[in-house]
Amino acid sequence: MKIVLTEDLRATIPALKDILCFLGQYSKEILPQTYGGVMFSDSTQEARMQLDHCVTEVMDKHNSIARQEDKWTFDDAKRVLATDLLFGDAKCRDIAVDSGLFALIADSMHICRREELEANPYYRNIKIEKTWDGGFFLGYGALHPYEYFEYNETAIGRWGASVPKIGFFEEEVRYPGVMQDGETWMTITPNEINTMAPAVDAATGNVLTIGLGMGYYAYMVSLKEDVQSVTIVEKCPAAIHLFEEHILPQFEHKEKIRIICADGIEFLNELEDGKYDYCFADIWRTNVDFDIFLQTKVACNRFNKMQTSLWIEDSFIHACIRKASELICKKLQAEIGEEPPKREADWEEQHIVEFIAQELLGDIVIDSTEELTKALSRDYIQAQLGRKDLKYVPLHKMRTEKGETE
Repeated sequence: MKIVLTEDLRATIPALKDILCFLGQYSKEILPQTYGGVMFSDSTQEARMQLDHCVTEVMDKHNSIARQEDKWTFDDAKRVLATDLLFGDAKCRDIAVDSGLFALIADSMHICRREELEANPYYRNIKIEKTWDGGFFLGYGALHPYEYFEYNETAIGRWGASVPKIGFFEEEVRYPGVMQDGETWMTITPNEINTMAPAVDAATGNVLTIGLGMGYYAYMVSLKEDVQSVTIVEKCPAAIHLFEEHILPQFEHKEKIRIICADGIEFLNELEDGKYDYCFADIWRTNVDFDIFLQTKVACNRFNKMQTSLWIEDSFIHACIRKASELICKKLQAEIGEEPPKREADWEEQHIVEFIAQELLGDIVIDSTEELTKALSRDYIQAQLGRKDLKYVPLHKMRTEKGETE
């Protein structure tokens, strides 16, 4: 990456710094605990329950000054109030309002309905009983009224700014899930349903899925008439046993299902192109599992005949954009003699940052706002990640090399 400092670029530095500052504060203070699709805010359950008591007052106040066509509904008022409670800290809220992100988040805030979840075929047809099997617990969790969660993938804004798709139910909703040693393995909530929907719709012919989970993806594509077979690759024998004993017998089209116990990335690296028509990979829990995602991405890039899709790929693209924006901002600051803020990073995170610098930003020349916007765009980063010559050294190899040199 090369920076040519023009007056145009120099003028963008304050705005870029503000966005990075906001993102750091935003992720740390506003959304402190994100895991398995469920998001818990700092707002208390009691505060969230006050929504119903405030809606009418807020709605009437807005409608008294709005034009007829801009009148709010009860849902509009609830979304705005829920967004306000989500931010909690007044300083963070002020930054969000000034940047325009508050309005974007409020607009994307979604009131989820129980009937929408119950209409999903897996949720409706697969009955889960509490079971302890091979270190796994299969059972149900609950989303409480007004408990926040990400109902879909985060949207990507300018220069890596994120607009999370936050949702909540207005009543308690139970959802099936499986845990291993106290950690979430998979759940069936609106997040999983919505983020897998495009890959379900696109699947056709002989389908390969890397990662088993609770068999949600395999079940959904097995219902499609244009899907002839579904091959699942899963490396955990205990997970396979749990699935075969308690979930697979309930599949309407279990004859389409074949399970292979193997490492998914190794399987992809040895797979003959064209053996399957469509591949969906989901062997990571969140978008911080960069190492597994990048190994899978490199393995999938070599295929020409088989179409591939990686779960929450946009979330990884967004994370890449954020890290790229930090790299570019530091370079811009160095060009004007300004000391960039120091942030501690372990060697594993530094390895990912170096990958982004070399593989995603390596050849780009940034000499204008247009080139900066391009470098931090979804389309550019997606194209770079999709290159057939993309190279990534897995962390386990780095650990071996690191151990040998110390």
